[in-house]
Amino acid sequence: MFIIDPDGHFIEANRSAAASLGYTQDEMKALTLADILRPEIGPELSGRMAAILERGSLAFEATHV
Repeated sequence: MFIIDPDGHFIEANRSAAASLGYTQDEMKALTLADILRPEIGPELSGRMAAILERGSLAFEATHV
């Protein structure tokens, strides 16, 4: 689990989420969501973030690097 702000910056990441991506929890806080997503997902990110802010939540799958 991780928590991001409306701009996609990580506010918090649990140990399991950070470790599964190869980062420490502190390293995750220095990243943005765009930093861990595959490049082809980048163009979809702003639309997904807007939908989350509008609806309060959004379920989707993404591949991380």
